[in-house]
Order: sequence, then C-alpha cells, then structure tokens
Amino acid sequence: MCRAGCVFLLLTVALSRWATPVAAQEVKNSLAGEQAAQDAKKTETLAGYNLHWGPASLQVQSSLHAEFTDNALNASLNRSADFILTPEVKLRSYYPISDLNALTLSLGVSYEYYTRNTQINPDSPLISPDSELAFLLYVKDFRFRFHESFSYQESLYYGLSYSAQGGGFINLQNLGTFGRIDNLAGVKADWDLSDLVLSLGYDHENFISMLSLLDYMTRASELFSASAEFIVGPQWRAGLESKASWNAYDTHALPDHWRARVGPYVDLGLGDYVKLRVGGGYDGALIPVNAGLTTQSTPFYAYARASHNLNDWVTYWFTVAHENQLGWQTANAATTYLGVGASLRLIEHLDLSPAFSYGWGEESGPNYLQEAWDESYTYLQASLSLIYHIGERWSADVRYDYLEKGSTVVNNDFFRNRITLGVNYKF
Repeated sequence: MCRAGCVFLLLTVALSRWATPVAAQEVKNSLAGEQAAQDAKKTETLAGYNLHWGPASLQVQSSLHAEFTDNALNASLNRSADFILTPEVKLRSYYPISDLNALTLSLGVSYEYYTRNTQINPDSPLISPDSELAFLLYVKDFRFRFHESFSYQESLYYGLSYSAQGGGFINLQNLGTFGRIDNLAGVKADWDLSDLVLSLGYDHENFISMLSLLDYMTRASELFSASAEFIVGPQWRAGLESKASWNAYDTHALPDHWRARVGPYVDLGLGDYVKLRVGGGYDGALIPVNAGLTTQSTPFYAYARASHNLNDWVTYWFTVAHENQLGWQTANAATTYLGVGASLRLIEHLDLSPAFSYGWGEESGPNYLQEAWDESYTYLQASLSLIYHIGERWSADVRYDYLEKGSTVVNNDFFRNRITLGVNYKF
C-alpha cells in the first residue's frame, strides 16, 4: 500500500510541475511567520454581525416554518401524516480577545409542534448551544492553533438524518428527543518549509449521550492527525494525510478500539472557479477479534470532492466517498455515498437549489444490547428549495424533500414526502 501511494504521489507531483511550468515564478504566501500574522489581521471579517455591545459583535436570526409530511414517524407500516410548526431563534456572538484570537458563541432555540401526533412533542424547547475558543501563535516558520469547542445538541430523531454534501448519515429511528454533548480540545502545529508543509495535531473528545437509551454511545476519544503537503503550484497541492484515534466507551457495550487512516491526496484549483480534491488509502477499524464482529471494516477509503462556480448565477458540486465510520448500532459502519447539487440564481434575489444524494452502508456484529446485528441499508434523498430574499433582512423559502430508506431488517425501511414553507428575519 505504501509503495502504491508513493508512486501515486510522485506521479502527481511530476505531472503537476509539467502542467504548470511557471509555478516556480509564483510567490507563495507562507502559512507561518510575522507576515502570516499580519495577513490574518487584514483578512479578518465579521460578515453578518450587525449588532454591537462593547467589543462584542452579535447576530440574531429568527424563523418560522410550517411543514406537511405524509409520514411523520418515518414508519414502514401505519404511516401517519402530520402538520408541524417550527419557530426558531439563533444568536451568534464574536468577542475579540486579541488581534488574532477570539471567542465565538452561538445558541439556537426551537420547538417542533406536531398537530396530530402530539405524543412526540418535546416537553421543552430544543436547544443547541455551541462555543469555540481559539488561539493562534506564530513562531518563525511555525503556526500553532490551540482550540476548545463545546457543543450541546437536541433534536427529534424520529428517523434518520443526512447531509447530501458531507455524506453524514445517522442510522437511528423512533427515539424521541436525543440530547448529546460533544467537547473537543486540542492543538495543531504547521511547519512551513516553503514547498513543503508538515502538520501534526492532537485532540481529546468527549461525546456524552443525554438519552439513557443511547448511553452506550458515551465515549472518550484521543484523536491524532499528521500530514505532509507539497506545494506543487500556486493552486496545486499534493501530499500524504493520516489520522488515528483511540475510542473508549463508558459502558463497554461497544468494544474499545483503534481506528487508523493513511493515504495520498491531491488538492487543486483553477482560479476561483473550480476546486477539486481526491484522496484514498488504507482505512481500518482495529476492533479486537474477541469482540465478535462478524464483518470486519473495509480496509480502504477513497473520496473525490469538486465544485464549479460557472458564473455569478450558477454553482454546482459533487462528492463521492467510501469510508469506515463509528457505527450507531455497532462499533463500525462501512459506508459509501455520493451527492450532487447546485445553486442557481434565477433572477435577482431568487435562488433555486436542487440536491440529490444516495448512499449505502452496513453495520454488523454485536450491537449495544450484545445481540447479533446485521443490517445493510440504503438511503436516497432528493430536495428542491426556492429562496426569495426580500430586502436585506427578510427572506422566504419553500422546500420539497423526498427521503427513502431501504433495510435488510424487517420494518426498518420507509419513505417520506415533505413540503416546508418558511419566513426568516435577521435583526
């Protein structure tokens, strides 16, 4: 695997230098040093923060959405339609500590009211506070970033969630309100050697489930990362990326285990219009044999992500990937997904955004109940949203979503249509 990766990397570097003979004449901005610190000061912006309280900048957003769905509980049988009202308020704040460092805080409060299936209405508003404290330190050719971020999320998990562009997929159904804490603290160091940038990072993560049914997910993780990136041209990068983690679960319902990933990648752009990144290599969940995992993780990962700003009116993107992830029923989930989407400015102030994603995965082995679990599943999501910007602060939107899950587990599949109308206001 290392030999294949090295050959791939060398060919990429050689091809890139042949394709861009003037690259040696270009001036590359350093990631570290005094000049980088000065550039960071110049490029710092606070877009959207239009309220001020002393040194703090604030942004307040509010929205009200009305939704109709033909399958409120995402049920395979006995489908139930419903009409849902969702008011929401979001507050974001930015507090500068120095010229380069700041504390950011955000808080979202919402409520989902089901007019028919009232038994699933939450007892209190759903909250989602987030915060991050980050410090940058520049020492000669080194840049250090120290950070501490805290997140608490609450959401109704009557079904699964997804991210068409990021490929995220939560394979959980019919749980009610799921609260979870995620705290991440660590440091990343970049060493800029002109045509080569070496990076090393460490983070400690605590993930805590606030729902007793999902206590088995509570864990502490030690996260390590390292990369070597060659600056091939002004917008050409190629290198080797690696990650490793130790995941220790509190209840031991799922086995403690190591995860590791390493492989080459290429990152390139054509001006401000085309961005492309591809990579792949070894990817494994090193789960102990005595844990009884019936199907081991696939030993590789691969991905490609691209976006194209065709003009001021049309932007489109696609992503495709295969990887191993922490499972939601078992210790590991092998997943493959693809997604495509676009943002179209039809006329001034009117945006149309279609998106489509499809994925499949497998979770096999003893689950959190220490029972044999073997589920292969697919999911398909298609959406079409229309946003009309009414002046600087107001906007209105209408959205259609189709979601379908197929599963080898009996009564664990469903399909759902959803139409949402909403209005948004920024203070």
